[in-house]
Amino acid sequence: MFKRTFSLNLVFLFALSVPASAQNRFVPLEYQTIREAIAKCNHGDVVILEPAVYTGPDNRNIDFMGLAITIKSTNPSNPHIVNTTVIDCENAGRAFIFQSGEDANSVLAGLTIINGKSVYGGAINFSNATKPKVANCVFSANSASYGGAVACGGGSRPLLANCIIKGNSAVLGGAIYSNAAAPTITNSLIVANVASLGGAIGSALNSAAVRNCTFTGNNASAGGAIYCYSSSSVSLENTILWQNTAAAGPQLFLANSARADVIYCDVHGGPSNAVVKDGCTLNWDAGSIADDPCFVQSDGDYHLLENSPCIDTGSPLLIPVPAETDIDGDPRIINKRVDIGADEFSDIAIPAYLAVYPPSLNLASNAQWIKCHIWFPEGYNVADVNSSSIFLAVKENKILPQKIEIDEVQQLVVVRFDCLDLQRIVSAGLVELTAGGRFIDGTKFKAADTIKVIDNRGGKPSK
Repeated sequence: MFKRTFSLNLVFLFALSVPASAQNRFVPLEYQTIREAIAKCNHGDVVILEPAVYTGPDNRNIDFMGLAITIKSTNPSNPHIVNTTVIDCENAGRAFIFQSGEDANSVLAGLTIINGKSVYGGAINFSNATKPKVANCVFSANSASYGGAVACGGGSRPLLANCIIKGNSAVLGGAIYSNAAAPTITNSLIVANVASLGGAIGSALNSAAVRNCTFTGNNASAGGAIYCYSSSSVSLENTILWQNTAAAGPQLFLANSARADVIYCDVHGGPSNAVVKDGCTLNWDAGSIADDPCFVQSDGDYHLLENSPCIDTGSPLLIPVPAETDIDGDPRIINKRVDIGADEFSDIAIPAYLAVYPPSLNLASNAQWIKCHIWFPEGYNVADVNSSSIFLAVKENKILPQKIEIDEVQQLVVVRFDCLDLQRIVSAGLVELTAGGRFIDGTKFKAADTIKVIDNRGGKPSK
């Protein structure tokens, strides 16, 4: 959960042991390009990218060259920073290559990669038994023949954690392709990717582990979410596969001696939405369900509502790794048992501030707008507000805004609601109004103000 810009609660999951001589190398303050910075790096150095859009040949096709270094944004735990630290490959190559023995000390964190294009891995390609870590990254609008965003091969064993992989495309594996590799994918959202086979993941000769991820809105001809073939195996644990689409196997397609283990998952349509060809194996754990996960918004906000069947129904045996968080940076287990999916449900809302104008409302009025000013405690930024989540409520009755303005200078959210909408849900007297919503990292906020409601509809003022 992004709370304060100086918080120690980094979603940068991987502590790195570095020598005393390790240096921070800033792009573009010290080095004009990523390639220039890496050329000066020694083991343990950290390349820090300031928020900007990075383009050109020296900001793509970057080879880690076996270096135990970290390349990251200024704050991988802040979604606003991640979304504004962008490597735009301009459809002229991929962003990064790991092929020289990199291990867990080679780390990529807190970057957005767009418009990558290659044969294998539109944004990143892993090969030659490499084992790097990629955390808190966003992959969007990348394309490839194999692995629209990411390709894993040659015995590689990368870890992808707390990533958003959205809107990528390929022939095989719209988001991720893995062949003769063993990737681990955790706490990630994989949504709206497209391929001929495997809208999200295409897997061959492979052993992939997927835990606490959410797959939704992916599309393919076969294997809307996942397509496994050629003796590939995939383990799905505490994972949501929902509203993925395909003519054959909307959620899962197994062919050519493939195997899938479905453990405490929520799979749309259950086993009937999987195609299991002869010689293949689908192990469906008794703890798995096929119920609507109850997303906040089925077409954009994939946090869980309070009535979701995925809350506290993940594997009772799961022990999170140290400092592990969900996709928002919240603790991976909030109650006694992990949730299913990338999001760990939290009903805690930070207190915000609300001022309603005008402070009184006449039910006989023909006024057009009720205006609300919302602001936050120090350390929160209005730029991080998910504007589509804002509402105004009187007890259980909610209305949605007609116009929203984000004033980053004044750190103010100005929201206009239709006066008639509010008149329908209030009665005369002192009425408490509650404004609420979410930040883009999923953190809830709530604020309240009281107005006086007058009813002059009968010609006589109410007391």
